[in-house]
Amino acid sequence: MSSRYEGFPNALIEAMAHGLASVSFDCDSGPREIIGHEIDGLLVPPGDAKALKGALTRLMQDETLRLQFADRAKETRQRFSIDKIAARWEKLFREVIR
Repeated sequence: MSSRYEGFPNALIEAMAHGLASVSFDCDSGPREIIGHEIDGLLVPPGDAKALKGALTRLMQDETLRLQFADRAKETRQRFSIDKIAARWEKLFREVIR
């Protein structure tokens, strides 16, 4: 993702849930909550086109790394499942009500 700003990029979650290794600018919010740098994708400094190019090139040239990230990216399905997200919302509501 080459966005300068992100909220919560559903397209990134969907791509990772389908097993795609991902590269993104490390925006103040969004991608850094989704991509584990050097675990299931790569984050580069915001706006650094040269770093983005380097990260993309690295993944395109290193099939082993790309497949390793892609396999781990599928874990996004569990981390952002409806059950997990609903539980977090319920916990927040209980804390606010207290």
